[in-house]
Amino acid sequence: LIAAGSVHQPRCELLPPLHLDQQCVYVFQLQAGFGAAVQYCIDQGIDRCWQRTQALAASLRQQLTKNAPGITVRDKGRVLCGIVSFTLEGHEASAIKSFLANRETPINVSVSPIGSTRLDFESRGLTEVVRASVTYYNTDEDIHALVTALTELAQQQQHLEDEQS
Repeated sequence: LIAAGSVHQPRCELLPPLHLDQQCVYVFQLQAGFGAAVQYCIDQGIDRCWQRTQALAASLRQQLTKNAPGITVRDKGRVLCGIVSFTLEGHEASAIKSFLANRETPINVSVSPIGSTRLDFESRGLTEVVRASVTYYNTDEDIHALVTALTELAQQQQHLEDEQS
């Protein structure tokens, strides 16, 4: 849950609260989903789930870097999690999210705006990134579908640029 957003450093701005009924439903959904995910992870084995998530996320990062023109993977760190952050040259993150959500088989990603990690984004000259959350129950086909969709979007942009020149 987000209670405050970073407006600009070093200030924060409180977000308007949810209505009570929204809070109750949202919290129940989170608890139910979290409980199911925890039980699945226990059943499968935590180490196995972590290794699977790591392998899928590494595969996604590699495929995006290799196959999707204009994509820049923005993750950094010694140990990377299952969240893969990226940008696509010439596209706003919200437009990428919408493009993926409106496909015949929708693909869900999120947008992380500058307010969610202001100091890091400002130091790297970023205003937003797209975040794909890979989990142990995703498949290689899921990764391929995301990479294919992003490659199509990048190629559409390239065709538009070619036509304009």
